[in-house]
Amino acid sequence: MPYPLQVRLLRVLQERIVNPLGSTKAIGVDIAIICATHRDLRDMIAQNRFREDLYYRLNGLVVRLPPLRDRTDLAVVVQKMLQRETLSGPGRRPLSVAPDVMALFERCAWPGNFRQLANLLRTAAAMVDDDCEIRCEHLPDDFFDDVRPDGGPAAPGAGTQPQAAPTPAFAACDARLQDVAASAIAAALARHGGNVSAAARALGVSRNTIYRKMPAAGPDALDPDER
Repeated sequence: MPYPLQVRLLRVLQERIVNPLGSTKAIGVDIAIICATHRDLRDMIAQNRFREDLYYRLNGLVVRLPPLRDRTDLAVVVQKMLQRETLSGPGRRPLSVAPDVMALFERCAWPGNFRQLANLLRTAAAMVDDDCEIRCEHLPDDFFDDVRPDGGPAAPGAGTQPQAAPTPAFAACDARLQDVAASAIAAALARHGGNVSAAARALGVSRNTIYRKMPAAGPDALDPDER
């Protein structure tokens, strides 16, 4: 919020009056203010980018919403998002999430937060079978890049600090994720007659991702015009 606008907002909050556009007469108002931000306002105050008096005028009841990766009720969040996004349409069985997929969700860093989850669920919903259960093969390829090792830290951008070598358990899990991704690509290619563009759109990935995974999926899966 620009500094001059902060001054005007502070006046409204303190004096409970506004000047309508084009008018010179002040009008009294009775309002309640709800604000939301992802910025560190105290840090902005220290940088003279946010007025301290406005901060304390607004700072009443504070509700802190943790990022998706820190939520302890992720299963509930996922179910509510499925319902809110109307992914379970009329005449269709309600969508569910397989236990191993939910375990991956809980280990995902979710750099895109709720938008990433919403788009992932839309992609998976378009791929589910008749049982309406979201499984690993229905997840977009780039989702697996954000999955952390079991018990791994959630902190992104660890800088140049050395990373511990992957454990055998994580190496096996990583290999399984690669197999799942390759299987999903092979299934999409088969479903779309080997058409790379159609398979890429269905999976929510790029054509380059399809070609990159081709050694696992096999070139015979491609339409002859795509080879």
